[in-house]
Amino acid sequence: MVTKVWKVYGRNGHRQSRSFYPSSYLEIKDRNVIIYEMNSDVTGTNEYTLFAVTAENEALAKDECRGQISDGVFENVNVGRREEVPLTDEIREIMATIPNLRDLYKSENEGKKHNISEPERD
Repeated sequence: MVTKVWKVYGRNGHRQSRSFYPSSYLEIKDRNVIIYEMNSDVTGTNEYTLFAVTAENEALAKDECRGQISDGVFENVNVGRREEVPLTDEIREIMATIPNLRDLYKSENEGKKHNISEPERD
């Protein structure tokens, strides 16, 4: 598995609107991918979101990043430049501490039904 990391900025000098959301990660099991969104609660800035993708190889990680910008996490966001950054020990530590998006969503909404929640079992 390979992890690639980018700083994803807002368009034309604007703050990155995704950076105001809580940091989280999400496993996409059918593609064997994990995406990490590290926002101002851990970076201390709204200038960018640190966005990481763990995938089977570098090409798949880069493809997933492009896909998340066009129609995923950043779909309704005005994205400016994207800058690849090295995966440092500091970023690894952040990635290890941020919550799973599904768990975060469940705890914030106290069991309300949303598209992101797990399906109910009979």
